[in-house]
Amino acid sequence: MVTTTRQWTIEELERSGAPEGLWELIAGELVEMAPAGERHGRIAAMAIYRISAHVIPRRLGAVFSADTGFVVSTEPEMVRVPDVAFVRRERRAAGRDDRRFFRGAPDLAVEVVSPGDSPTEVIAKAAMWINAGATLVWIADPDARRVTVFERGQTPRILTAAEALDGGAAVPGFQLPVADLFAD
Repeated sequence: MVTTTRQWTIEELERSGAPEGLWELIAGELVEMAPAGERHGRIAAMAIYRISAHVIPRRLGAVFSADTGFVVSTEPEMVRVPDVAFVRRERRAAGRDDRRFFRGAPDLAVEVVSPGDSPTEVIAKAAMWINAGATLVWIADPDARRVTVFERGQTPRILTAAEALDGGAAVPGFQLPVADLFAD
């Protein structure tokens, strides 16, 4: 993981951009994100495809890929990037400047576990999204072929390939069999 040596602000990052690559702003420091592997990218793409197929015709909101920044804190300044995100239509204010980072957490954040991720890091990231205002977080573990569901105010639960994800209040009416998320 590479970090920059000087402090950045959200405004600077929006105005001038980071060095080439994909970066998150964590407590004022730019932290470079490694590119995803094939399996990771395929799982994220499946989530984007299936969520989009549900929300677009119903005009429920917007789905975002892993290059969209979300301002989750201004003290300290933090812009984080989930693998997949969904924001309900009513939260995407009319007249906003959509060239900037989204202010706030997505309603749903999906994170795919990478080979180098520790369980502690994964749980911390899910907690960060919930604490920043996300309603629902799915942590997809390709090796175990299961998804850990974090929902605001609820105890986390683990779903296996025989079960289905439910969008709950974040993505009303959405369901996705866990096995489909990991399909080749």
